[in-house]
Amino acid sequence: MSNDHLFVMAKITPHIEYFECAKNELFGMLSATRDEVGCIQFELHVSECGRYIYLYEEWVNQKALENHHQEKHTQAVANKLKDWLAVPTQVSRMSKR
Repeated sequence: MSNDHLFVMAKITPHIEYFECAKNELFGMLSATRDEVGCIQFELHVSECGRYIYLYEEWVNQKALENHHQEKHTQAVANKLKDWLAVPTQVSRMSKR
């Protein structure tokens, strides 16, 4: 594994009434995202309390992540999520250094 690999954990907190919509939209982009050049892993998890959605991602490098954010499917979901969020998405970026 290259030291350039980038790991991302995103904590998404939708308003309760939009939780299922948000989860379904994010679930719907998994396959397209996993097929992107530079995507090693892209997983959706839901907290046991059913309040938070987590995305765990691994990318070959920063450029691959930047390209992901420019994809049509990513932008479409982001546009829907912006009105559904209770708080801004919390993003942690990590590396194995």
